[in-house]
Amino acid sequence: MCIHDMHRSYITFCLNLWRVLQYEITTNKYLHRLWSYFICSAAAVVPMSTVAASFVGPAFLKEPPSRVDFANETGARIDCSADGSPLPSISWLSGDGKPVGPIPQTRELLANGSLLFPPFRPSGYRHDVHAATYRCVAENSVGRIHSRDVRVRAGESSLYSRQSFSD
Repeated sequence: MCIHDMHRSYITFCLNLWRVLQYEITTNKYLHRLWSYFICSAAAVVPMSTVAASFVGPAFLKEPPSRVDFANETGARIDCSADGSPLPSISWLSGDGKPVGPIPQTRELLANGSLLFPPFRPSGYRHDVHAATYRCVAENSVGRIHSRDVRVRAGESSLYSRQSFSD
C-alpha cells in the first residue's frame, strides 16, 4: 500500500468516526461512552478528553419537585437550573408538551429559568394555569433533558384552612 492510499484510508476512517460522534451528540448520549476515545482530523488525532471538555450535555443542578401546592395570596416559584457546555437554556412545557409562555400577572418565566406564579385574587384563578402539569427543559447544542412532571395546584387562603379551587 502506498502512502497516498494509507492517507485516503485514514481520512475515510476519520470521517466515519466523525459520523459516529455526530450521532452520539444528536441522540444525547454521553460523549465518554463513544466506542472510540479519539476524533480525527485530516492532519491529527485529538484525544477525546479535549472534545469532552468543550461539549457537555445538560445536567440538572436543581430539578423541580413533583408537586407544588400554594395559596393564591402567596403565589409560588418553581426553580429549575442546569449545567453543561455550552450553558443550557431553560424553558418549560405544559403537560401536553406545548411550550409555556408568560401570561401577564398570572404566570412568568424568569431569566434564571424559574417559573413564577404571582399572588392572585380568587377571581383570577385559571384552571389551565393553576391546576396544571409542567415540565422543565434544559437544552444546549449537545442535547436536551426533561425534568419529571411538576403538578401545580393553587388553593384559596382563609383564616382556617386552605382549599383547592379545583376541589
